Amino acid sequence: MASRLVTFAVHRGRLVRQVRRWGGRTSTRSCTLGIFEDVAWFLQEHLGEGVTASGLWRVLAGAPLTQVHVALDFLLEKGCLVRCGRHSYGSSPSLYEDALGVFHHLAEVGT
Repeated sequence: MASRLVTFAVHRGRLVRQVRRWGGRTSTRSCTLGIFEDVAWFLQEHLGEGVTASGLWRVLAGAPLTQVHVALDFLLEKGCLVRCGRHSYGSSPSLYEDALGVFHHLAEVGT
């Protein structure tokens, strides 16, 4: 059995990640659409370059690290990024459009 279950939703324009651990504990973090767009745009502009959450956080001045993590986790789950070691890479030349597409799809349909 998995040690944790991660789910995503969009609530009031924010991407919300909920993690439910095996013992029943949960944690919830969210990411604003603005930070999500900043993350997606940076990744689009740096296709082929591997990024880490902390590296991305340093480049995006003012972006909270927890929001960067939520955005990256969502993009990884939806297949917009692939992970190799600690680095994530864009999986498509139209990463920005793909990222916004999956965000708005989740906002409309909820799953």
